[in-house]
Amino acid sequence: MVQWARSASRGESGGILLRLLTAGAALAVVSVLAFYRPLHIAFDIVVSLAIAVGLLEFYGLVRATGIGPESFWGTTAGIWIGVAAHFGLLNLGLLTGIVGVACAHLLRGNRNIAGLATSIFGLVYVAWMGGFVILLRALPQTGVGHIMILFGLVWLNDAGAYGIGRGFGQYRLPATISPNKTIEGSLGGVAFAILGALILKEFERLGATVLPPYSRAEYVLIGFVLSVAGQLGDLTESYFKRDAGAKDSGRFFPGHGGLLDRIDGTLFAAPALYYLARGLL
Repeated sequence: MVQWARSASRGESGGILLRLLTAGAALAVVSVLAFYRPLHIAFDIVVSLAIAVGLLEFYGLVRATGIGPESFWGTTAGIWIGVAAHFGLLNLGLLTGIVGVACAHLLRGNRNIAGLATSIFGLVYVAWMGGFVILLRALPQTGVGHIMILFGLVWLNDAGAYGIGRGFGQYRLPATISPNKTIEGSLGGVAFAILGALILKEFERLGATVLPPYSRAEYVLIGFVLSVAGQLGDLTESYFKRDAGAKDSGRFFPGHGGLLDRIDGTLFAAPALYYLARGLL
């Protein structure tokens, strides 16, 4: 029994370490793309392509429930929304994307109300929310710092929730919310995100000018909000997968699920951080 416990502990430590290392490597790549001005278009293209893949995976989950969304034109509209976000026109991109998808349904004779509704919801859920990543990158002087905050804290929240939940979780959340997640894991995610925010504040205080000059209390607030938003995003996507009877949203990462599985928390956290930034700057 003791040997099993030690093995389990090593397994959980390895799992959380792998998540932290993977998150660190991904954060470094994202930061480089966001930092160098000549690469800004490349960054926005990557985000737009991620939106397209996420939409394809979401529409795949919808089809698994027996509903027929407008996958091709919905995904095309999602890419257009990313392009609009690059020019600071995210809301206009969403509006025109919705109109385009509605026209596609009408012209193709698709009279399925659920199909039209899920096609439009996919644009809001994946494309519009994902477009805030591009808006964050475009914030004057602090865009790179906000990208680092967004991905760093959301991934720390994920690692903390996974590690603490698997290692110490005893009290599960209600089954209607999530059958596998625990209260301890949720609190662990919040703690990791706040700790990460405080570390970023210290870097800013020591001269990291790419990070926004928020107060320590404001960094704590950001850590808490992004953790809550990230966990809500994760729970929302888990609900979609349960309804579709799917373990993963796709196979973008062989053996590790789909892209939507990796960015579900970011989709909810990006708008939250953007409006926090607009209020604090």
